[in-house]
Amino acid sequence: CWVCLVFLVSNIASDSWDDVGGEGSIDGYKGMLVVSNTDEVHDRIAALVHQLRRFPLFNESLNASDALSMALGDAAAMIEHQLRQKTTVNFKDVSLMDAIDFLKSKIGINIEVDREALEELGVTTDQPVSLVAKDISLQSVLTLVLRPIDLTYVVEDGYVQITAPHKAAGELRTRCHDVRGVVDFSAEFDSEHLDSEFRTLAVLVVATITPDSWADAGGEGAIATFPRKGVIVCSNTAEVHNEIDAFLNVSRKVRSTSKHSAPRDPNIVGRNTTTTRIYRFEEAIQADDIAETIQDLIAPDSWNNGAFTRVVQNRLIVRNSRHVQNQIRRLFRELHIDVHDRPGGAQGGENFSGPGRGGMF
Repeated sequence: CWVCLVFLVSNIASDSWDDVGGEGSIDGYKGMLVVSNTDEVHDRIAALVHQLRRFPLFNESLNASDALSMALGDAAAMIEHQLRQKTTVNFKDVSLMDAIDFLKSKIGINIEVDREALEELGVTTDQPVSLVAKDISLQSVLTLVLRPIDLTYVVEDGYVQITAPHKAAGELRTRCHDVRGVVDFSAEFDSEHLDSEFRTLAVLVVATITPDSWADAGGEGAIATFPRKGVIVCSNTAEVHNEIDAFLNVSRKVRSTSKHSAPRDPNIVGRNTTTTRIYRFEEAIQADDIAETIQDLIAPDSWNNGAFTRVVQNRLIVRNSRHVQNQIRRLFRELHIDVHDRPGGAQGGENFSGPGRGGMF
């Protein structure tokens, strides 16, 4: 699996490999990964491979709870599940420690304080915090309590740690994100169509979620798609992973709403089938200009229930019905705009976005 190899080399202890002056090496042999590196790197590679193996094939159903356990491990998944529970808080100038103790009692798990990190920031556990909210998730409570005092949290294996943002951001984590319900499996899809759908999703993630954290923008984050397993694999900070989870959850809800409101008349189903296309322009400014006006010019009432336009460099990503896509192409022809379009993305197999390396299997 050359994409997997490249992904591992580029993102797990990236400065430890022989192609950048390190002593580690990695290669493929008869379906196996042959790795020479430190025990820590071996453990991280093994953890990622274990994650991928745990996921069933994309055409097999998988509930959200099991997907989270496969991606994070049972202990961390349990914590994430607890953090999504709703609660009511009434913090009025209570100490940070009292707020933590309250959340401990609600979550039923350990919350540890990185006292060294707090000391660096000049923050103590006596720091007063305030938050009054009803029917709010515990993870939102943590975020809203910690952000005003320049703190954040990360989920570790069996506990939550409160720490400084620069410490949380300094450690990249590699994990799988299940995309069932965001990209739908269909027996009618060929492998090229499925690959295109996954590549489009990867482009959207990179373009909309902390864009400057990804390799394409000079950051360290990377993303790979594994359509056969129904996952995207990302290497980034814990905070970015949380944002990806939130993005995928919202996307699922939007797709679900779109399905339930879709027309039932078989004579118009094909015309209204939603597709994603990427239009590539000679100059990025053209894509920006067109994206600003296209929703006003073409089928203004259609841009609901998951339809959208996104600009990524000199590409315009459009998700809408086939009928609307045809109108967009007609508009380009009438305006004599030179554009190259294709369903979902470029030709190729599995997708990789990383620092200067790429491949396929």
